[in-house]
Amino acid sequence: MTLAQLIEHYLDFILSPVRIGQDEREKTLLLAHILDELAIRVHDLSGIFIDTESEDEPRLDYQDTYKILMQHFSDYRYYSTMLDINDPAKTDNLAVGDPLDDLADIAVDLSDVLGVAKKFGEAAGQYAFVDSYHIHWGYHLRQLQLFLHYRLTGF
Repeated sequence: MTLAQLIEHYLDFILSPVRIGQDEREKTLLLAHILDELAIRVHDLSGIFIDTESEDEPRLDYQDTYKILMQHFSDYRYYSTMLDINDPAKTDNLAVGDPLDDLADIAVDLSDVLGVAKKFGEAAGQYAFVDSYHIHWGYHLRQLQLFLHYRLTGF
């Protein structure tokens, strides 16, 4: 599967109206699998850097995406997390995570990667994919994976 196909698979999955009313366990298992595929793909370091600052591809709208996700994943609720995982004893370290925000942030960032890949080629897209993972969406992916794991196993 190409990078573009993988990203489109994620976007199609989360934005499809089929998710409304879908069995919760089935939906969560499928989503967890797609997130695992994205995480594995980050280890492909074959990308090349291209200055994409002039890139003018339209962005996926965060607010519109979030509204769709509220319908498609209405059973997903907030989860507990830490602000600083390296200092768990720190006072005021508890935070609340939002799985819909995680899904939307990943979608917006991956949509941008698709734009880079379409404009500059697969290798530039792969570089943007890995780079944006390290900068932003990777944190959301890992938090979301923990959330889904807990939903599936109870621990």
